[in-house]
This record gives sequence, structure tokens and C-alpha cells, in this order.
Amino acid sequence: MVRENHEKVFVFEDDAIPHRNFTALFRELPHRCLEADVLLLGATIWHKKHTDWPSGACFDASSATFGAFALFLKRVSYRPILQWLQAGTPKPFDHVYRHLQQKNLSVRVAFPPFLVIPDISHPSLINNKRSDIQFDIQCPQDDELPEKMPIVHEASLKFPWNDTIELIYTSAPEPSGFIWLFGQGVVGQTEHMFCLLGRQRTSLKEAKKSTIFNDYIAFLCHLSQELEFGDKLTIVNGEKIVNSVARYNPQHHQTIKKPRYFLCFVTTIKNMAYLVDEWYEYHRRVGFDHLIIYDNNSTDGLEILFPNRADLEIIRWPWRRSQHQAYTHALLFTRDRCVWTLFSDLDVFIFPRSSNSVRSIIQNQARSDITQISFKLLRMSHENLVECSNTSITETYIHRKRLPDAWDKNPSAAVITSLAVPVHQIHEAELLKPYKSIILSSDIAYGVHYSDRCWKQYFSQKVVGRTGVKDWIVPKTVSILHPSENWQKLSKEATIKDTEFRDFKRKIMRMPMPKPAIF
Repeated sequence: MVRENHEKVFVFEDDAIPHRNFTALFRELPHRCLEADVLLLGATIWHKKHTDWPSGACFDASSATFGAFALFLKRVSYRPILQWLQAGTPKPFDHVYRHLQQKNLSVRVAFPPFLVIPDISHPSLINNKRSDIQFDIQCPQDDELPEKMPIVHEASLKFPWNDTIELIYTSAPEPSGFIWLFGQGVVGQTEHMFCLLGRQRTSLKEAKKSTIFNDYIAFLCHLSQELEFGDKLTIVNGEKIVNSVARYNPQHHQTIKKPRYFLCFVTTIKNMAYLVDEWYEYHRRVGFDHLIIYDNNSTDGLEILFPNRADLEIIRWPWRRSQHQAYTHALLFTRDRCVWTLFSDLDVFIFPRSSNSVRSIIQNQARSDITQISFKLLRMSHENLVECSNTSITETYIHRKRLPDAWDKNPSAAVITSLAVPVHQIHEAELLKPYKSIILSSDIAYGVHYSDRCWKQYFSQKVVGRTGVKDWIVPKTVSILHPSENWQKLSKEATIKDTEFRDFKRKIMRMPMPKPAIF
């Protein structure tokens, strides 16, 4: 390089794996990266505590920075590197960074994201512990886990399971002097509404309607001064004070300094305890670090069956048809607990086709302006079962329609919740400007949707009403034992046998469950 007088040069080891969008990401690097004399395109950062992790883009290499598998060198660094190699006792090459910094050369790390990682799937000739290395994530000590989601104390109160009754039932914090109130059955004109927080009458900044029904479900109120613990939170609609069980809890408004999980999964369910274990065991193995269930008034013993799992939380959320509100509540509270959060149904299994890890796919696909990644959903057939089988759903349901008819209308999306508009739209979040969303190609990953397990379950859900779906007017020609012709027709059209995901799941379930990734 010295003789040829190259101005700049890339240096890659033979086991380096560039990001799939390496060229585009390199071109988009900030000026601070490109002005460095030596730029690490990937690195291992050894810190015992998450709080020691460097912040900001293109941070300076420190004594905790290692890795020489992918470098971008400028000519000014060539001779100092050669001089270091020719002098003294041989050391690992990444010790040269301190030498270069002593020569007043700048050594920086291109992050986020890392543009290159090493392939650590094969044994190293010089480091027999390399399989334990994690890149830009940490495995936590027990006392360094992120903060748990708050208990919704209002959920323990008794009230009619009727979503047509005007009710404010809980709240969530919004930074900079605001608070969200969640409710149901509120109709009217927002110009005639205002907030009543304790004894304070404050203005209503905005109100959000359900995308399925015609009522207002979320209200953003000015919180002009500190309230007392237990103060009643409600709104005034016209001349009427809306009934409320929501109470102020100052703990919800405190800054959380603990670390965050990299990838969380949030879902709402009612009487689906039979599926929780299979869903949990699978998704933890494909890179989801923490799973959060909003329990919508289940009566099947969910909390008794799954009481003590550190990486599974069950939040009581008993209000009828409240999936919008639950997802918005989760979006607000996961901002400080998760970097990425996927919102989807419990009967959706995310299939990372190009990898064994959903986490690695998100890391590879995300860019500085991409903050939401959507997964298309492939719907499997109900196999025309009237009675539900007690076997694994991935083993039982292996037929689908032909493509493209097998794809659901709406995807499921993972989002950086701290960069999203607070009110979630069930299938995706609205992003703050200028952030963007992408839909993954099915060659990379998609979700497998086992929506209708059998006719009895489908019938009961339609009659009783699910969390975010209108009730079904039952035709006289059908009953819980006699399926409708349209339902049976769906199964007859599903003639394609598809066992790709089933076979992948069999393989992944033989692998050990990884520790959660913590930032």
C-alpha cells in the first residue's frame, strides 16, 4: 500500500461478513466517520455495564474496543502501523489503536449499525472462547434487567364488560408535561371536551378515534402541574364528567435509567393459554428478548399457568374491545424498556427465512431512517376442524391457499417505539417524521398466521366479540356444531401443503434458549 501510494484502502479478514446494504450504508456515513484516519467498520465493545456503552454515531475507539476484521485506512496511518508492527513484542493487532491515538491519529467506530461482523460460526485458531462474543449487545446480569412493565391497578376493579359505556380506565405518561388517558364509548365533538386531572381543568391537546368503531379511545391532556397520588383522571364531554376509574401514579412519570431489551413482542389475548407456551418457547429461540401479553379478561388460568418467567410478562387489561388502547399503552411504556417492539397476534409465528434469528434480520435491515419493519403474514388453513386439536398448531395446520391469495391483507410490524406517534393502529404504528417503514420480502422473513384453529373457537370469538373486531350476527343456518358454508369453503381452497415453517421450527426447538440481548 505504501509503495502504490493508495490514498485509502479497505482491509477485510477472510471471515468478515459485510452488511447486505454495505455500499449504501458506507455512502451514508456521517462526516465524523469519513474524516477518521482509521475507521473500524465493526468491533467488539467489552463493557461490564450498559451505562458504559458509548453514545452517538462514530464514537472514538477506547481501551474497550477490539476487532481488526474490517478497517478503512487512510494513507496517513500506513507508516505508524508498520512501525508498530516492526517494534517490540508481537501483540494482537487491535492493540495498535492506542499507539495510533498517541500519534494524534483519529480512530473511530462506524456505528450504528456495524457495517461488518466476523463469522464466528467456526472455531477460532487464536480464541477458543469466541463463540461467547456478542456484537453491539450484552448478556445481562440478573440485577441489570430492564424495568418491568407497570401494573395496571385499575384492572382489578369491577365494572360491566361493555364497551358502549363511557369510561376512562387508565393512563400513560407522555414527556414534556402531557399525559394520555385511555377509555371507551366517548362520542362527541372534541372542541367541547377538556381534561379534568384531580382538581385541575386543563386543555385537551388531541383525541384519537378507534379505526374500527366510532368512539374516542385516547386523550392527550396537558399536565400543567404535579398531581397527588390517586388523583382522579378523566375528561369532560360537553357538560358531563365522564365516569373514570383512572388514577394518577407518579411512579409512571419517573425517568427510567435501566437498560433496554433489543427486541420485544407485544400481543393481546383472551382465553388462549393453550398456545402461550409454544409461542413463548419458539420466539425466545429466534431472538425475541422479552414477551409481553395483555390479558383481555381471560378465564382459562393464564396467570396461574405462567407465573414466574423473567422474560414473559402478563398485564391484566380487562376492558372490552380495547386492542387499540392496549397497543398504545404498550407503545408508550416500551419506549424505555425495548429498542424494537413487534405488535402482533399470539397465533402469529415470525419465520426468519434467511437466518435463524429475527434479531439479526432487524439489525441487518434497519438504517438510520428505517424505524419500522413489517412482516407479511401467510395464513394457514383451519383444516376444516370442528373440534380443536390439542396438538401443536405448527404440526396440525400445514395447508394454505396458493400464492398470492394466502397472504393476509395486513402485515405485522416491529417498530422503534421511541420514534413512533403514540397511538398504535394495531397493524402498524405511525412514525415521527422523517422516519420510514419497509415491508420485508418473504425471502427474508414473514409471519405464519394460524388464525382459525377450529370452528368452535371461531364461532365463540365471533359471537362473544374479540378485542378489536365487531361482533358477528349469527346466521340461523349455523351453530357451534355446524360450520357455515363460507368457512368450509376456505379450507377447500387451501390445497397447497406447506411444511417449510414446521420443519424450521422443529430444528430451532432443538437449540438452547439464548439469553436476552440488553442495551
